Formats: sequence, structure tokens, C-alpha cells
Amino acid sequence: ESDLAQLAQDGMPGCRIEGETDLVTLLLESGLANSKRIARELLAAGAISLNGEIRRDEPLTAADRLFGRYLLLRRGKKQYRLVTWLG
Repeated sequence: ESDLAQLAQDGMPGCRIEGETDLVTLLLESGLANSKRIARELLAAGAISLNGEIRRDEPLTAADRLFGRYLLLRRGKKQYRLVTWLG
């Protein structure tokens, strides 16, 4: 948990979220996709991984969050975003 907090403090690209959201919206807010259409195409192609696991357009649950607060998104091989839930 301290490693993820340090990544957020060091300025790893990402976003802060309040409340529940879906994966398509999360890709938009984190900057990994420019539109909902592109986000859905990336998910269908298997180009998005959540905490190291390839995900399709499945609903997000609280169990997906690391330590209840963090989510590590990856698009392709090199584009990472750290999502932090507030509250």
C-alpha cells in the first residue's frame, strides 16, 4: 500500500475518483482513451489490464481495488495510470 501511495505522490499519471464508476468512464477520466468508442474498442481487443489482469467490459467492484483505494490501469505495454478513490 505504501508503494502505491508513493507512486501517487511521485506524480505517476492518473486520476482521483469519488463513488462508483464503470470501466469505460474510468478509461476516459484517466486519459487512456479519448472517447467512449475508443475505450470500448480497447476493452474488446484485450488491450486494457487492471492490476495486471486483462479485462473486458466487465463491471468494476470494490474487490478490484487494491487496499480498497487504488487501481492500476495499463493500456498496451507502457501506458500506466494510477486511479485513487477518495473517501
